[in-house]
Amino acid sequence: GDSRTNHVVVVRDYIKIVSQSNSPDDTIIAGNRASSYARAFALNGIIHLSGVTISNFAAGEGSAINCKNTKPLIENCILTRNYIRSAGQAGAALYYGTVKNCKFLYNGTTGDPKGNGGACYSSIVNDSYFEGNKAARSGGAGRYGSYSNCVFISNSCTSSGGGAIYGNSATKVLDCVFQGNSSTAVGSCLHTVPFVSNCVFRSSSGNVAVYNSTVYDSVFTNNAVTGASNSTVINSLFMNNSVGKSVAGTSACTTTNCVYINNRTTTKASGSNKYPGGAASGGTHVNAYFERNYGRNSGGAIY
Repeated sequence: GDSRTNHVVVVRDYIKIVSQSNSPDDTIIAGNRASSYARAFALNGIIHLSGVTISNFAAGEGSAINCKNTKPLIENCILTRNYIRSAGQAGAALYYGTVKNCKFLYNGTTGDPKGNGGACYSSIVNDSYFEGNKAARSGGAGRYGSYSNCVFISNSCTSSGGGAIYGNSATKVLDCVFQGNSSTAVGSCLHTVPFVSNCVFRSSSGNVAVYNSTVYDSVFTNNAVTGASNSTVINSLFMNNSVGKSVAGTSACTTTNCVYINNRTTTKASGSNKYPGGAASGGTHVNAYFERNYGRNSGGAIY
């Protein structure tokens, strides 16, 4: 059914909460963010929540679901259009918790100029989908936590970077796809993620796809920003990236066993402006392969 409520369900015991059909399309819990300060669930303990859609809540940390730790399991749920109302908060849809097979759609911290984690904060997320989530500060889809086998589409942030994810020393990103994410600060996809493996970064815009991270076995393609900056990149491919006024592949990176094919800088220098082009600008490159890269002004392969 469709339950419209301003109340919070507080669960502090060992319990499993599953909708009758276990389908989030059939069971919808809708708040009233325009007129109230409330969240849907506060979970504390070994709890399993499955098969619901939670939408339209506005509170502080975890407007849809607030967990005290990562013990609660949220599975087969849709969290959509939940927002942060209080200043300096994080995780518009989910705060902590462990996630499996969920969708995070159009959640945001846009009402909070210091908000982080447009969808979630410090969560362990597996097999899930993030689209259109926004953070005013950092981590358009998520701040901190770990992510495995997820898809990130058109998430964004503004002032501090990490259009999809802003990490910390414990963050891991494995087997994920990033498409069309953006940030006005560095890190349109990732900012400060110490372990990234087997990911695809494509069609990123704004400012550098991956910043201050360590990346293994990944693909950067069709991005409109520099693929990676101030990062370590190993066994990865940079192909068909095209940037106006910056290098298309890597900037100030340490790379090993990387391949650069058909990366381009497209804007011609004017006056004293010199736009480094093609595959790589600065950094250290061991056992690299370069083919058909183009710098409009200089440095087709390395500047």
